[in-house]
Order: sequence, then structure tokens, then C-alpha cells
Amino acid sequence: MYIDPAASPVPLAVAGVVVIFVFLVIRGRLKIRLYVG
Repeated sequence: MYIDPAASPVPLAVAGVVVIFVFLVIRGRLKIRLYVG
């Protein structure tokens, strides 16, 4: 999949935010599971 170099910063930023969000959600679920368990 080819990404236009001029438009690359935006998709990279969006992907970074999504990755961080998913990481925080998974981490939060693990913490909740540890607290409940």
C-alpha cells in the first residue's frame, strides 16, 4: 500500500493515537481484572 509522502504525517499521527488508545484500554482492563480478581 503506497502512502503519499506529503500526506504521511497525518495517517502516522492517527495510527499512533489509535495504538496508544488500544494500549491504554488493554492495560486498564488488565488492572481492573487484577483488582476484581
